[in-house]
Amino acid sequence: MTLASHPSSTLASLTGSPVRWLPGLLLIGAMAAAALWLAGQPFFARHGLGMLTLAIVLGLLLGNTVYPRLDQACGPGVGLAKQQLLRAGIVLYGLRLTFQDIAVMDWGGVAVDALVLASTFGLASWLGQRVLGLDRRTTLLVGAGSSICGAAAVLATAPVVKGRAQDVAVAVATVVVFGTLGMFLYPALYHWNASWDWIDMNAQQYGLYVGATVHEVAQVVAAGAAIGPEAAATAVIAKMTRVMMLAPFLLVLSFFLARARHGAAAGQKDAGGSRAITIPWFALGFVAMAGVNSLDMLPDAVVRAGVRLDDLLLAMAMAALGLTTHVRAVRAAGLRPLLLAAALFAWLLGAGLLLSRYLPQWP
Repeated sequence: MTLASHPSSTLASLTGSPVRWLPGLLLIGAMAAAALWLAGQPFFARHGLGMLTLAIVLGLLLGNTVYPRLDQACGPGVGLAKQQLLRAGIVLYGLRLTFQDIAVMDWGGVAVDALVLASTFGLASWLGQRVLGLDRRTTLLVGAGSSICGAAAVLATAPVVKGRAQDVAVAVATVVVFGTLGMFLYPALYHWNASWDWIDMNAQQYGLYVGATVHEVAQVVAAGAAIGPEAAATAVIAKMTRVMMLAPFLLVLSFFLARARHGAAAGQKDAGGSRAITIPWFALGFVAMAGVNSLDMLPDAVVRAGVRLDDLLLAMAMAALGLTTHVRAVRAAGLRPLLLAAALFAWLLGAGLLLSRYLPQWP
C-alpha cells in the first residue's frame, strides 16, 4: 500500500530551477484572478457560474488561440498547477466544512446524500461503459461530477483515475450544462408542484432535495435562495454533507481501481507480495483540514484567508487544465458524455425527489 499519487510526474515537476515555473504561474495566476473577479459580478452570480467554471472557460479560450505560442515558456508552471497546486487546493477545501455540519442533519438527511451519491455513481459506471461505450476515465469523471460536487469533484477524482485534460474538460462541461439547467428548473418545479399539489413538500424538504442532487455549490445556493432562506440554509447544509463524502469516495474508488488493475493482470501480485493500492493523500489531507476546522482552533481571519487561497489554487488548476485542452479533443468525445450526464440528471431529478421527500424523518 502506498500513500502517493503519480510519483513520477511529481518528481519531474519538482526538478530543475523554480524560476522556470514563474512564467506559467504568472499567466494562470492572472487568469485565476480574472475568474474570481468575474464570479463575483452580479450577472455570473445570478446564473450560478462560479470561479472554477469561468477559469476553465478562460483557459479554453486562451489555450486554443494564443497559448500554443507560449507553451515552451509557460509549460512548466502550468504543469505544476495541474499537479501540485490542484492537490493543495483539494486539501484546503476542507476549511469550508466542519463535522458539525453533518450533526445538524438527522440520519435521514445523511442517508439521502449517501444513497444519491452511491446510486448516481453506480448508474454512471454502468451506463457510461456498458451502454454508451465510453472510456472508463470519462465515465468516472462525469459520474463524480454529477454525484458529488461538480467541478471540484471532477478535479479531485482526475488524479485517481489518471484523467487527461480533455477528459476533465468534458466532465466539467456536463456539470456546467446540467447544473445550470437544474438551477432554474428546481425552483420552477417547486412552484409548479405548489400550484398543482402533486407532492406534499415543504421548504426544508425542498432544500434537502436541492442540496442532495444539484451539482455545484453556487448552483445549490441559487436554487435554494430562489424559494427562501429556510430552503437555502437546508440546501447548503445538505450540500456540505455531500461534499464531506468526497474523501471516503476517493479512497473507495482508489481501492476498486487498484483491484481492477490487478484483476486485469490475472491476479498477479507485485514484487512485494501484496497488492499495491495508491491512496490519494490529498483526500486524507482534506479530511484532516475539515477536522481542524471542526475544532474551532483557527481564528476566523485565518479560515477566511485559507478559503480565499483555496479559491485561487483551484482556479489556477482549472485555468491550467483549460490551457492544455484542445477543442478538437473535446469534440472528439462526441455526444455520449452529454447523453450520460443527461441520464444522470434525470436520475437525480426523479430518484433524488423520492429519496429526499420520503426517507428523512424531519421533526
